[in-house]
Amino acid sequence: MEVELEKLNRKPEDFQQEIRKLIEDNQLDLATKRVMDFADDFAVYKKRKYEAIDFQRRYTELREDKRKSSSSEETIREKFSGLTFSVLEFVDLIVEEYRKIYSPIPTVVSPQENNNKFPFRDNPKDNTIYVNGKILEPENTENKI
Repeated sequence: MEVELEKLNRKPEDFQQEIRKLIEDNQLDLATKRVMDFADDFAVYKKRKYEAIDFQRRYTELREDKRKSSSSEETIREKFSGLTFSVLEFVDLIVEEYRKIYSPIPTVVSPQENNNKFPFRDNPKDNTIYVNGKILEPENTENKI
């Protein structure tokens, strides 16, 4: 139960870090599978979910090419590298799109009218002192504070 609650509280950036770590650890197969989960949970546009599936398909195809030796080792390395960068860019894109829609919108506070704001000394020569919203006369101020 605790694990399920932890999953519900995860942010897209948590998945983003997890996927990056998998790629750093050369676990592209698992990373592409996590991208599909990530897209299911956080993709704003349905199209992104289909693109995530395509990453897994492309990985499987590359792995098969490598096994069959149908392409040169250099070509396969380049394709794996291209897939890796595509996955990372895709994950960044999903986070960006998600944050544009679901980030908290900052609240803009309208300027308060003069009669509502705390009185400040607009004139530096003004030695009027305000205490708890009341004006104290400059003479004998120390006794009243």
